[in-house]
Amino acid sequence: MQDHYKVLHIERQVEPLEIKKAYFKMVRKFPPDRYPNEFMDIRSAYEILIDPHTRQQYDICDNMPLPAKLNFDKGKQLLEKGFVDSAIPFLEAAKALYPNYTVIDALLGEAYLKNENSGKAINIFESLVEIESQNASFAGKLAHAYLSRGWHKKATVQYKKALLLDEDNISLWNGYIESFLTSGALEDAQKAALDGIKVSQKNGWNSLGLYYHIIQIDTVSMNFPALNEHLDQIKKLAHQNEEEKENVAWFLMMIGKFLQGHAYIEESINFAKAAYELSPNNSEIQKNKKELDEKASLFIGLGQLEQNDSVEDLTIELLDFELARCHEKDCFECLFKGLSLELELIMERDTCSKDLRLLKTEYPQLFNLKKQFFNELLMSKNTEKLFSRRHKEMEGILKKRPDLLANEFDVLDESDVFDESDMLNKNFSSQPYIREEEKIGRNDPCPCGSGKKYKKCCMK
Repeated sequence: MQDHYKVLHIERQVEPLEIKKAYFKMVRKFPPDRYPNEFMDIRSAYEILIDPHTRQQYDICDNMPLPAKLNFDKGKQLLEKGFVDSAIPFLEAAKALYPNYTVIDALLGEAYLKNENSGKAINIFESLVEIESQNASFAGKLAHAYLSRGWHKKATVQYKKALLLDEDNISLWNGYIESFLTSGALEDAQKAALDGIKVSQKNGWNSLGLYYHIIQIDTVSMNFPALNEHLDQIKKLAHQNEEEKENVAWFLMMIGKFLQGHAYIEESINFAKAAYELSPNNSEIQKNKKELDEKASLFIGLGQLEQNDSVEDLTIELLDFELARCHEKDCFECLFKGLSLELELIMERDTCSKDLRLLKTEYPQLFNLKKQFFNELLMSKNTEKLFSRRHKEMEGILKKRPDLLANEFDVLDESDVFDESDMLNKNFSSQPYIREEEKIGRNDPCPCGSGKKYKKCCMK
């Protein structure tokens, strides 16, 4: 059986204040986003030891009747190793042998939760809360059981009650915020996180974990002004806590990767720089920053092209897509969009070929993004073959994902995709493809009315 005192690195005789200080110290070392398993052990140890009654029961575990103790120890050992199904019968047997031992009940309730049996967990924790109404741990576990059941309103009310009993419990704040997030109430979640920060400032504990939530909410809602403001705040806090720089840097790198994966390259570069500033010797952070620095130089070149009125929107659109695409092997959305843009460039070869020559001589890095295709387009005398090959590739994708036609993005209409013979009969050198409808520029306001640029909205 894992020793809760050893988990928190404290002696058995310590006062509650020392337990709380040890808890904060260990949470700083093992934040939940990066070390979920270690954090769960820390949380469990704290919640058992901070309450006088459960601490007393824990301290007399060795005096438990032997059959109950054997079953309890075996069940806890299996649960710690992840064998939930095997652990439950032992814990149920321990409870049957020693029914008035709340530590057994609480652990059995946690096992039920891990086994996705939230109904049985709720029954246990409701009983424990009724018996020990001042136990913040039991109140929090009941809130978590409600949340697992999908009862968001009950969960938020119960988390609030638990926080009134122990406002310094970081896991309760995390659960309280999560109860809003899972119901889609982002504003309420952010308010909860800000309330937690106020409590941390009042009581003198570290609030970095709550800033993680705020930044995640900013990211999901794409509130970039707030995101930049909170990025500056978390950097300042990290600089004040030397031992946490590495964890904050890791978190910022992960947010940057998320933004990069959603084509917000400029924002992801800011996060990569912030992560590197905090942890310049971390090899993964170094690699991530190098990759994004290279992309940054490409975006600078692309920005210069955008200012050149002689460069066609289609050329810029293709380059912008190549910078943003995920490059996953089986991402049919990216494969389809890339092929569609290539097909349109083939059809507009005469008007875009000057752009390709400009790229090759003045922007070689951008040219290299599509080097093989651009060279083929510049050198080929038979554009029909180029078109036919890509058309067949597109047909292959559409056989696997016919739904992609419904999400097409102003490149080819349905007849373009399926009527290959009509396309191949065109004289590409003398009859460039002409749109029937007006083209929407990538930096124009999106026609959906969102207020965002087209490239950041429906073009994606």
